[in-house]
Amino acid sequence: MSDAGLRRLEREWRGTGSREAECAWLGARFKAGDLPESRLELAAYLGHRAAIDLCGEVPSDPRFTQWFHQIGRWGRPEIIRALLPAIYLEPGAVVVEENRGVVEAVEDWVLCPCSGCVATAEGVFQSLEDPFRHDPPGVSRGFEVTRGQYAVARSLLAVLEARAFKNRALEALGCILDCLTEARISSLTQSNKQKQREGHRARARGQVEATACVAVRDELVPWALGYSDPVRERVEARQREGCS
Repeated sequence: MSDAGLRRLEREWRGTGSREAECAWLGARFKAGDLPESRLELAAYLGHRAAIDLCGEVPSDPRFTQWFHQIGRWGRPEIIRALLPAIYLEPGAVVVEENRGVVEAVEDWVLCPCSGCVATAEGVFQSLEDPFRHDPPGVSRGFEVTRGQYAVARSLLAVLEARAFKNRALEALGCILDCLTEARISSLTQSNKQKQREGHRARARGQVEATACVAVRDELVPWALGYSDPVRERVEARQREGCS
């Protein structure tokens, strides 16, 4: 199909918003080589209806963490992209001034997967104070906010560097969910008593996972289908701020 034909189908979809029109446009883009099959399949896996109409249902696990883990089938950049929206769900819960540089270097890597971005992330991480350094061997002090945020930075760096990046990404997701769960518990109770806070943990975790699942879909589907790139938008916004 000609470029003019593709633009006409796009206008029809944007004008009507119908699933049929979107399906026609995506199908034409796929046939023209403008939309890779892997991206279309990823959108279908994430539950996008028009993508499912074109390539069928892609089997998925109803458990959030296992559903997330399988995004790694599409590659390291894809599963890192799936981590990022969860990081930004609750301001101050996961990203703080101390670990922000690691998160931003990881986003830079997504757009330009080079050794320089990895080196930047490593440098920022090495400058962080390790809150685990005084722990006796084999003893866990439980969750603390600063420790959780440090663990996020450490696990994100591991996703960039490890060969088994899917498993490292799952560990990073666990660290992110821990931070978000603790923030959600704080919103459910003002008590500092551990027993009362633990009573809210299962409810808070369920809420956090449901919200994170929506955030992952909302960020990855537009990128997969070439509608927008939230990671690029954040990186370019930082660059503009740095120039102002």
